[in-house]
Amino acid sequence: MLLAHAGGHERITARQVGGVLLSIVGLALLVGFPVVSITPRFLFGCFLAVFGSFCAAFGSNYAAVNLRGVDPLSMATGTFLAGGILGLPLWLIEPIRAWPGFGDLLNLLFLGSVISALAYVIYFWLLGAIGPTRAISVEFVVNVNGALIGVVLLGEQFSALQVLGTVTVLAGCATVLELRRAIRGR
Repeated sequence: MLLAHAGGHERITARQVGGVLLSIVGLALLVGFPVVSITPRFLFGCFLAVFGSFCAAFGSNYAAVNLRGVDPLSMATGTFLAGGILGLPLWLIEPIRAWPGFGDLLNLLFLGSVISALAYVIYFWLLGAIGPTRAISVEFVVNVNGALIGVVLLGEQFSALQVLGTVTVLAGCATVLELRRAIRGR
């Protein structure tokens, strides 16, 4: 959002900024605080997560401005190929300890080529249709989905604070997307 505004690609309203801040508070409630010691390695991981978020924001803005007219399937394909090539050297840092079984490989193939690919095609379509700020704000909901899948499939506990975080994230996304105004307009 800040990059789109600074680059002059999108106009940001105070309400949208409030929606993003609301979603960030919701994520803090949903995910909670670390149950591990705060060590230099933990802080480095936090730094990398923030850096990765900046890279995603930069990429979204770059694609929205410089790749107009490129179809979403081509952008998703390029993203997957580039990510795969850039990720290969990481095997040197953290080698695979055990190869996945056949069923695991089928699941990975399905999740990667169907679910993730479809999500990226939809995301790049949204990028062109509604702009980078609104398109990337939907990413907040990914964490809600992850938490709910953990509850449903893995039997994890969901506290009242996490329910509040979920509602807060959804309210923040709705604010950024200006859903109330869009519904009223229709």
